[in-house]
Amino acid sequence: MTLRSLGSVYEKLGRLKKAEQLDRQALAIFRRLEARREEAWALTALGRIAAAAGRTDEARRLLDEALPLFRRLRDGYGEVETLLAMARTERARGDAVAALHRTEEALDRIERLRGRAASPDLRRSFLASRRDHYDFHIDLLMEQHRRRPDEGYDRRALEAAERSRARSLVELLTGHREALRAGADPELLARERRLERSLGLVETQRLTLLDEGKSPDQVAALEVWLDELVREHRAVRGRILAASPRYASLAEPRISTVAEIQTRVLDPATLLLEFHLGPERGHLWAVTPNSMSSFELPPRAEIEEATRRAYELLQRSHRRRFRAASATALNRLAHLLLDPVADLLPGKRLLIAADGALHYLPFGALPLPRMEGPPRALVTEHEVVTVPSASA
Repeated sequence: MTLRSLGSVYEKLGRLKKAEQLDRQALAIFRRLEARREEAWALTALGRIAAAAGRTDEARRLLDEALPLFRRLRDGYGEVETLLAMARTERARGDAVAALHRTEEALDRIERLRGRAASPDLRRSFLASRRDHYDFHIDLLMEQHRRRPDEGYDRRALEAAERSRARSLVELLTGHREALRAGADPELLARERRLERSLGLVETQRLTLLDEGKSPDQVAALEVWLDELVREHRAVRGRILAASPRYASLAEPRISTVAEIQTRVLDPATLLLEFHLGPERGHLWAVTPNSMSSFELPPRAEIEEATRRAYELLQRSHRRRFRAASATALNRLAHLLLDPVADLLPGKRLLIAADGALHYLPFGALPLPRMEGPPRALVTEHEVVTVPSASA
């Protein structure tokens, strides 16, 4: 395990040769001990390293060996990470369609694993920790859109962004679920809480036994019990939802398609600007009732650094010595975020779905893009409405 941990550190540092050497040592030990779960994790790490080094055929072979191991062990977390590594490998090989198939598999598995989390807090943290899967999937779709702009890949990318952010908002809101469950049977609520505690305890016990590589019969019995608990939890939750329509609309949201956003959310006077900040590049979708455009933005780090600087300076801008610097920082952000859509803004109410550090930004304070003469704030010409997502 220490060799594997060291391998992970060297991989993150970009020292792939050293990481590979350590992971191969660990793999040999895991195989000798018949520690199948750790063997699968080592194979996945070696597959990632081979792909990063350009050895994509070797990467495919290693990952193809890891995935069935995780599936046999019913280790969904390992399965998700291996599917992402497979998607990155297929992209490196130039097969974007195969890569998309793998990311879709991974996102479907994430949704199913999310249901096993024993509390809203755990579900929120689980979704947040899988953000890179959504980022990669969206970037793949937008890459396909650039190659084949008439096949709707940009629409699928926006819908994937909606799926990610609406889910996170729902998990936050359902943390306050007791206040939303008026009319539900108190006995059902207590039973649901008991089942959630049991789910957490049984899953923890199962993972502990898997880590130890012992008691396969006991692991199998726990998995049967876990499936029964999940089924019972879903049945109880279904009864609570049926008795509490207000809560049901939050707990089981329908993620809107682009067509539904255009017909149900927008009117001719409203322009939706939805941002997604990815590690390699960001994306901006501009949607009206009868059109949709997409634009590429700089990477997340660049936009978030500019946003934090503007935010800090804006807080001090009532003091004369910070005004010029604050104006400069806001101008830079307006250039990054609004210049691509400047021609679409006139006469529109702006519905803004932000992402990442952009949630801290008061968009109305940004200067109007491409303005002649003294700068004026966006809010002087537009109604600016911020929303967590178009679906929400």
